[in-house]
Amino acid sequence: MIDIPEGYEEYSTVMSNFDGEIDTEIAEVLKKENKYSQYAGWNFCGWIWWDKKTEEWYCKVMVYRSHRETVKAKTLEEIMEIVSSNYGRA
Repeated sequence: MIDIPEGYEEYSTVMSNFDGEIDTEIAEVLKKENKYSQYAGWNFCGWIWWDKKTEEWYCKVMVYRSHRETVKAKTLEEIMEIVSSNYGRA
């Protein structure tokens, strides 16, 4: 499975299923810098990063400390929809 790129640093929380909000300022930082961010969900925890080569968002989905899958999409909204549909909404 695809994992967080080596050398990336953790940075804040970009989105949450609690309110369905995406922090666009944090998303912009992720696009510019080698950082990843938390995506807090109901029955999962996601780690989000932007891949400059593919120009896609990636989400490493963790359930009870187990890496279940890595989802990729063109937008964070798509990531939220895919992951929430598979792992639960708030």
